[in-house]
Amino acid sequence: MARPIKKGLDYFPFDVDFFADRKIRALKGKYGNDGVIIYIYLLTLIYNENGYYMRADDDLNYVLSDTFGASDEKIGQIVNFLLERSLFNDTLFKSDKVLTSRSIQLRFQEAKKGAKREIEVDKRFWILTKNETQSFIKCTNFQGFSENNGSFSEKNPNKSEKNDTKKRKEKKSKVKESKEKNIPPDGGKQYNEPPVIALPLKDGDEFEIFNKDIVEWQSLYIKADITDELRKMRGWLLANEAKRKTRAGIKRFIANWLSKAHDNVKTAYASEPEKENKFSNPFLDLVKKYEEEERIEQNRNSEDYGGA
Repeated sequence: MARPIKKGLDYFPFDVDFFADRKIRALKGKYGNDGVIIYIYLLTLIYNENGYYMRADDDLNYVLSDTFGASDEKIGQIVNFLLERSLFNDTLFKSDKVLTSRSIQLRFQEAKKGAKREIEVDKRFWILTKNETQSFIKCTNFQGFSENNGSFSEKNPNKSEKNDTKKRKEKKSKVKESKEKNIPPDGGKQYNEPPVIALPLKDGDEFEIFNKDIVEWQSLYIKADITDELRKMRGWLLANEAKRKTRAGIKRFIANWLSKAHDNVKTAYASEPEKENKFSNPFLDLVKKYEEEERIEQNRNSEDYGGA
């Protein structure tokens, strides 16, 4: 009998600047160490289960509540905060109850780089762009896959190369026709998603923005909260009708706005009193040790270089 192929990872890389990330500091500022440790715990579940995504069933909040001694309501608030700050992909969670993110998939891909075979991923839940996806990753439609019996049913396996070529040409044509209007070739049905947001234009029409656009912009302006900035853009355009842009000029407007948001990010947050922890975890000791060492180092620098 063939040995079962492991889907998930045995371990995953942990960024050394994790605690300096402004989204993590915002999470800790709002929910204390509870928020940080629950986020890390969810990452371990994702990397262990499928490696790059996890389905969040109805029992997930109860499991987290039992594990960490937090109320179900607080768990829900923390998960929503993670979605709002794009630490998890909000669109896939709303459409398929799936937890994943661009950074999760990049780490999964890096961990699988040394594999001697192609790594199959479900294209419904794979959000990396074509340029970001490495050659050994094979995006496959797993809609015929049954989790109960582990079997995969391929439909019409004997399609001719002629039909495949015809479909590729049709898809290429649709991409070309929809490029001007910023409409995906599948009519906006990729990942079963509607437009994430729409920006009003000078002619009264709207410029629709999809998840694929947000993923691309996040890779370019990594310090900016793309979803939050898009909401600000819409509010500004609604309030300043005379300054709305044409369809030809709206992308330049977005690029300029996001570039400024990226450059103007403040990395420091006002300190808040430590919130009481309702559970004990070795990882929290590591967090406190890290913060104490950082505080000592800051004091030492102040004594060495302070003015008269």
